[in-house]
Amino acid sequence: MNIPVVPTSFTTESAGSGGSTMNATGEHQTPSGGAGKLVVLMVTAFMDMVGVLMILPLLPFYAKDLGAGGFVVTLLVASFS
Repeated sequence: MNIPVVPTSFTTESAGSGGSTMNATGEHQTPSGGAGKLVVLMVTAFMDMVGVLMILPLLPFYAKDLGAGGFVVTLLVASFS
């Protein structure tokens, strides 16, 4: 006798779903490491912004001391950010 098997979860294939699964009641479940990856990304972005905000205000003074003009300061700021 063959007993039909009812799936309890399946993977959604929509674009941008990030590999989330949906259980039998229709609730989305995220992969187990999703929150940790987001924390690493947020900490990395925070450290990048701290670095930019520490250097950017001092950059024109360093450029002036080294004899750079306004255009060079503009290029430095644009390339750093």
